[in-house]
Amino acid sequence: MGKCLVLLLPFLLLFSISGGYGKKKEDLSTILTKLKEKPSDPVLLGELGDIYVKQKKYNEAEELYKKCLSLAPEESRNYVRLARLYNTMDRPDIAKRIITNAAYYFDKNGEIFFTLGDIEYNLGNFSNALVAYEKALSFSDEKKKSYIYSGLGKTCRELRHYEKAKAFFNKSLQLKVNCWTYYEFGKLFIELSDYEKAIWAFSRAKAFSHSVESKLKKVIWEKLAEAYFKYAIRLKDSSGKEEAKAILLKITDDYDLSQTTYCEKASFWLKRL
Repeated sequence: MGKCLVLLLPFLLLFSISGGYGKKKEDLSTILTKLKEKPSDPVLLGELGDIYVKQKKYNEAEELYKKCLSLAPEESRNYVRLARLYNTMDRPDIAKRIITNAAYYFDKNGEIFFTLGDIEYNLGNFSNALVAYEKALSFSDEKKKSYIYSGLGKTCRELRHYEKAKAFFNKSLQLKVNCWTYYEFGKLFIELSDYEKAIWAFSRAKAFSHSVESKLKKVIWEKLAEAYFKYAIRLKDSSGKEEAKAILLKITDDYDLSQTTYCEKASFWLKRL
């Protein structure tokens, strides 16, 4: 899947975590009408930018978020929005500069440090990401901690602190069930070659992805199919041919998984076994 889809995930989480920044979102036509009366209202401009992000109109959103920041530099959310947008646009160096500047002024803001953690993670600075997520945890309320624990889990996975990663993912899921936490958990089990648990995690991710847009659902389907396929190959190589066939059929016979790159591979081995 395209890199932009992966980079968009943290931005989508932002809206879940912030609860729309504590205010019900207006629809596009309502915001445009209100902006005719208040063209320099940073709240309305920010909400319009949020809509443009969801529509993937990133250049339009960028101009609006910049204007929000110039109009209301004392609002931490304006730094978060702009930094996350640049991260989504695969410009993490600019994103890091913006959010690091914000961290100086808002040094007890969990959302700032959570955003910094995501940016450092995407830059591959996993030790820095770990520090940022830990700070976010200390400055956030319970509702937001599930997402931070998930960030800590995937960071520990990259640092190969596997037991810590498992503990963080479990803490995250205890607070809130989320398809992307299961997805990241599944990637840990793939890395550990524990394909049965990977199947469990990706299956849960798929089950809870009903509200996710179709392009992102396919990211989950691909990883679930990968887990099934690798488990089947292991069974095949250990003389469990009938079990392997049953697992491969879960790829070819499932409407969603049959759309993945592993369907053709599964079909090949079904004809060979």
